[in-house]
Amino acid sequence: MTDDLRGMLLDSLDKESRRFAAEHRGEESALYEHAIRPRRAWRRAAEATGALAVAGAVAVGAVLVTGPRGSIEPAPPAATPTDALLARDWMVLGADVDPDGTAAALADVWGAGIVDVPACAELDTYARLAGRADLGGEPVPLGTVVSSSGPADDPVNGVYARSFATAEDAAAYLDTVDSSATLCAQAAADDGLDVTVADVGIAATAGTGVRIDVADPGAEGAWRLWVHVQGSEAVAVVTEPHADDLAAQAIRAWFTAAAG
Repeated sequence: MTDDLRGMLLDSLDKESRRFAAEHRGEESALYEHAIRPRRAWRRAAEATGALAVAGAVAVGAVLVTGPRGSIEPAPPAATPTDALLARDWMVLGADVDPDGTAAALADVWGAGIVDVPACAELDTYARLAGRADLGGEPVPLGTVVSSSGPADDPVNGVYARSFATAEDAAAYLDTVDSSATLCAQAAADDGLDVTVADVGIAATAGTGVRIDVADPGAEGAWRLWVHVQGSEAVAVVTEPHADDLAAQAIRAWFTAAAG
């Protein structure tokens, strides 16, 4: 700022001060102080060095530039490719994994009648982590798990995995399974089947899950489906009646391997 310009500004401020004092005397002096204080502050700033003013302008500019960028959320991670899921090295302690094995479907266990109920028929689809294609990802069969101490023809636990685009999509899939199982429980009661639905978790394993048991009060054992979601991945385990229930161990082993 040049000396001539600074002098003109200061002279203008002094004239404003005198005009205001003439119009607002006595008790209105406080009003004057309030009104003119911003101008005095500006004058003190004007009398400061030009470098300080420039530095202030740069600082304000930096806030304006960096502020909006800091509020942008990072893009969600991409879904794990199907081949990466198949290549994941995982194992269940005390159990054998047959990558080509499959577990019995609900209809295979309790007869075709149960699949006449749409919500119950959907459970077989959701057990394979199929359905809800709008949420992305492809279901991947991982085989069966059976206790290594039992005979080769023992009932098994069938395991499936699916990687969704986002954690929100995985959670939406879990909600769909829960809703379908609840409708199945209401309808299956008319056919004499007990369907129980429970929200479950696993100690030392992040995420949440839903466990569904379908049983015939006149028979032993239950067909069980356990779907667990952690982040954008889901694992489903179907446990056949009379099988050693290794669902929790299989789910824990899967996500432990994912963590490396």
